[in-house]
Amino acid sequence: MVELIPKNIDGVVVLNVLSRCSPNCSACADITVGIHNWLLVNNLKYVVVDFQDEKVVCSTFIEELLQLKKRLKFPFVFIGVMEKPKQTLEAFDYRGEFPLFASPEEAVGAFRARHPDLINASLENVTFGIPLAVVRPGSRLITGEEGEEGQEEEGVNADEVENVDVEEVEDTDDDDDD
Repeated sequence: MVELIPKNIDGVVVLNVLSRCSPNCSACADITVGIHNWLLVNNLKYVVVDFQDEKVVCSTFIEELLQLKKRLKFPFVFIGVMEKPKQTLEAFDYRGEFPLFASPEEAVGAFRARHPDLINASLENVTFGIPLAVVRPGSRLITGEEGEEGQEEEGVNADEVENVDVEEVEDTDDDDDD
């Protein structure tokens, strides 16, 4: 599965890719739902992804990311794209408003110049350095600490939320109200 780890570079959130799967991993399709929800929660209107020069990145992940780009109509910026991921982007006719960048600093500079209005979003709720949580369909995200509100996506691993039954979570939520 691909993990995305948010990093703050000059006020822009960059999602670092950590690829831990074989090509065409089915779990990678779920991550775009997590990205979409995470963008909404954090009120971000852009996606900057650093492939960190990974030689092999799941093509399913890239395909789903491009589908998300079509749906959201947000600027998408790609960094550190090696030959195989680049071939996948080209196969799906990726023609972004930005070229593929070699370094995060170069990409952030170009992004800031073109979209200064999109960088005004508050980053106070973004948890940097912790992978985005991915929830499989039919499950619900579990909060970090008991009794804390607004902690839905902070510090929760996908492993912690796998195969969670919604009814169990609702029962747990009722217990937290005491």
